[in-house]
Amino acid sequence: MKSGFLLFVIAAFAIAIGYLELRHHEERSVWQTERVTLTTRLEHAERQAEDYADKLSSIDHFWQNEQASTQRLAELNGQILDAAADLARLESDRAVADQRAEDALKDLKHQVRSLSSIEIDVAALDKRRGHLVRQVETVEERLQSAEFGAAERQKRAEELDRDIAGLAMRKETLLANLKVVERDNVDDALAKVVAKVEQGVPAPEAVKPGPPAPPTDVEQRPASDTETADGNATRGLYQFSSLSLDSDPPPQAASEGGKGGLPPKSGRQDVGQDDEASAANWAEDQYLLGLRLVSSAEQSSSTRELNEAILAFRAVLDEWPRDRDPMRWAIAQSDLGYALALLGKRRDDTSLLSKAVEACDDALTVIKRDRAPLLWAAAQHHLGVSLGGLADLNGDQDVKLRSIEALTLALDAFKGEGANADAKKVEGRLRHAYNSLPQPKADQP
Repeated sequence: MKSGFLLFVIAAFAIAIGYLELRHHEERSVWQTERVTLTTRLEHAERQAEDYADKLSSIDHFWQNEQASTQRLAELNGQILDAAADLARLESDRAVADQRAEDALKDLKHQVRSLSSIEIDVAALDKRRGHLVRQVETVEERLQSAEFGAAERQKRAEELDRDIAGLAMRKETLLANLKVVERDNVDDALAKVVAKVEQGVPAPEAVKPGPPAPPTDVEQRPASDTETADGNATRGLYQFSSLSLDSDPPPQAASEGGKGGLPPKSGRQDVGQDDEASAANWAEDQYLLGLRLVSSAEQSSSTRELNEAILAFRAVLDEWPRDRDPMRWAIAQSDLGYALALLGKRRDDTSLLSKAVEACDDALTVIKRDRAPLLWAAAQHHLGVSLGGLADLNGDQDVKLRSIEALTLALDAFKGEGANADAKKVEGRLRHAYNSLPQPKADQP
């Protein structure tokens, strides 16, 4: 910017010098023209004087009136005096013009010296700029190394958080299975007591009549009970959100899936269709595998991993149906929408992006902010990414504004829950969305 300003100053000095030189030439031309004119007039006056003198001599011969001849001679003398006065004025103007030309030449020399000094200063500034550029490059290299170390530490911390969350999720599943087993044991005990009473055997004193036994079939429980149990584990499930995963998939997850990364259902069915615990563990493994694949795909330009993640999430949705497990169904639906959005953006496929928007909208019909704010924020983020990709392809500003609204809601929820790392990532996407909006044209003066 300083170099541009110095070039502008040099150009301004050059224009001023040219203008002074042009004015000098113009004034000199005007003076020469006036001098030629006055010289011509003087010569004309002299010729007229000669003519009048000739006429006067002829008049002396032809006219006897000496007074008229004297008067005409006085007039010729007056004209001569006027011409002489004009010639004196021209000489004065010429002297002034010469003085101005000399002053302009002095100014030009002074400006040339100033330009030389400016060029020396510019060279010194360029040298200092090169030194500063080298210093900045050194600082940037140090910052990059520091950021790389911080990213590695963050990566390890997130891996630990995901492992802890996985344990919490397994704990919730085991507790739910334990409650089912205890309830089944209570039902069996009550059934035995009722059978003894019907047979006429008095019930033991330790057994007191209690409330009706709950249904033994877990799938026949009201949906509200399942939603309440899921709501208590939402913070643990949020740790598996595909919003901020950035670690590579574990070797065991990759090996379980064979070629496509997705374990075949036949392997799970060999354990037994009635084994609910095995089915739950299989679904959790598929869900974690899908998130690992999405995380790995985010670090590269691969579409194969996104396809495998989509297959994994769809397999999970079969094990977590909405009517039986609405909260986990919504979580998997949200992450499925995010995987579809990433794949649609890489393939420029509006149909995949439309399916992603639909999946995120379906998830938000179940996930509510007051019950699961972090999961709700992640679903809003996934919806914002899906809408943003669709708006970039279609050029629809209304869809872009809806994307910005979803990202803003996600950012507000993350900040409210203290999820600062996720909030920063959403801020980056929100900033990109605002920058992609058409800028208003500046008013012309």
